[in-house]
Amino acid sequence: MEVVLDSGRLRKLKSLLLTYLFAVNAAADCVRPPSVPDDIDLSEESMLVDQYTEGVQLSLICVSGFIRESGTGITTCKNGEWTPSDLTCKRKDCGPPDPQPHMTFDLSQGTLFGATIRAFCDKGQV
Repeated sequence: MEVVLDSGRLRKLKSLLLTYLFAVNAAADCVRPPSVPDDIDLSEESMLVDQYTEGVQLSLICVSGFIRESGTGITTCKNGEWTPSDLTCKRKDCGPPDPQPHMTFDLSQGTLFGATIRAFCDKGQV
């Protein structure tokens, strides 16, 4: 058996195959978003999404103890990758504790979320 390939048809076939491969790769799905910084997480709604197709948008939120400083918190699946989110979060200021009789507080670590405040009873108080 003898097979003769026409070089014009072969070039056309190669061109068609390359076009197909480029089109498929241009609109690739994304994998689950990578882990985000400790102060940011996916919104509850975004956690329920199970398919990350081209163009899907997910919302990011600040975790408990942090508040939004700036940004939209949106990331989009584009060409198989997630766009960077511009969300920045900062620690919430919890403020000082309410004054208590016969008690003082050591606020040397500040009052931002995660800081430790030490309480001291006045001398002679329990």
